[in-house]
Amino acid sequence: MQVPGERTARRRLYSTWGVFLLARLMLHTVTKVLSDTWAVVQKALKAAIHAVDDGWETRIIARAAVEWADVVLDSVIRKVVGAANVDLGGVVDHPERKKLFKVPPGEVVAMPFLLEIIEVKLIEAALAEGGIWKAAKALLGELKAAREGMEKALAGYNAARLAHRATEDKLDDAEMNWRHAYRATYGSVIEKFPADKRMVESFYWRAQDSEEATEEKKEEGTT
Repeated sequence: MQVPGERTARRRLYSTWGVFLLARLMLHTVTKVLSDTWAVVQKALKAAIHAVDDGWETRIIARAAVEWADVVLDSVIRKVVGAANVDLGGVVDHPERKKLFKVPPGEVVAMPFLLEIIEVKLIEAALAEGGIWKAAKALLGELKAAREGMEKALAGYNAARLAHRATEDKLDDAEMNWRHAYRATYGSVIEKFPADKRMVESFYWRAQDSEEATEEKKEEGTT
């Protein structure tokens, strides 16, 4: 009995090794009774594979939301900079500028997301005090909304990332169960044909000279 290597892709376990065994069990009247049990194992692995795919898709969508939220936040920060310039009469080295922007705005928009949020909160606090800030303060609501949008997007991404990792763990378990069950079927098939090893071996996928086997080797490790 040949068994799939440890590096065999999960999709190949299901779609080649598992499907072949299920089909062979169902084709022989003596082993058809074993097919239901194996079908349950196959279904579990397939569901785990699809769950990882869905989790990854959700994670990427969440990542796109973060990137867009960052674009929006950076845009509002630049608007605040422009409004602040108006309030300061275009004086580049005005002492009030450093009170509003403790870190140069160009550096703020280039910061990691969490650090950028911290700096934006400081800008919000400075604008809320009013004083010289008139045009800039008028953008406080927009700035706050953009920052909250970023926080919400990051929370969504972190949740999606953790959920995806959980599906990967479940897939690891499903693969382990699949491999155990695959080997266990061998004993069950032997019980049906105790004196015919060749018949028993015919139920299992082999690295044979077939078009499918050749394609499998080409894709191994890439799917």
